[in-house]
Amino acid sequence: VAKSKKPSSSEKKKKRIKNSEKDSIEAENDINSKENKTIHLPSCESGPCTPIASKGTLLRGQTTYGDSRIDFELTIDKSPDNIVSYPGKQKALIEVKNVVCADYCLPYAPKKKGKNHCVVTVDKPLEEYKRTAIFPWGRVSQTFEGSKVVSERAIKHVRNLADFAQKDPTIQPIVLFVVNRSDCEAMRACHEACPTFARELKDAEEKGV
Repeated sequence: VAKSKKPSSSEKKKKRIKNSEKDSIEAENDINSKENKTIHLPSCESGPCTPIASKGTLLRGQTTYGDSRIDFELTIDKSPDNIVSYPGKQKALIEVKNVVCADYCLPYAPKKKGKNHCVVTVDKPLEEYKRTAIFPWGRVSQTFEGSKVVSERAIKHVRNLADFAQKDPTIQPIVLFVVNRSDCEAMRACHEACPTFARELKDAEEKGV
């Protein structure tokens, strides 16, 4: 058993300085993270945020709507492209989902390590197989309205956007899936891991998300 030594006053001072530097670094990283989100989103060159994310569009992050916090709020400018693509829309509410997982071609899929290990496979010849990113992925350990799900929070986000689409015709809700890998050619909801999320996403799309 090692006996701890009472720190001297100089050691305490060093610790305070170190903690202060750490807090400063963490705060700077947090700011940089927010700046990165602000920079990358309006510079999208393709996809559902174009032409909404065009020059002159006002962006705000982490905006509260009712009992929900939205990742980004875009005030849509009155450019000709926006008027044609999003008639009557004044704002876009965007939820960003980070996608890091993908399916496997069946012969090359890893073995499942347990009942909660999700391995999604596609039974096609390798020459016909196109890797698809999937969301959500993970352990089915949460509950949403009595059903076991991967992420209760993600489902609530999608449902909230669907509610906004129904309640306010001037709002264009968007779910932006950011695929953080270079080996995928498409992206889809992972109904194998979470059929509830897949169902809610389809329902939201039908309601205008």
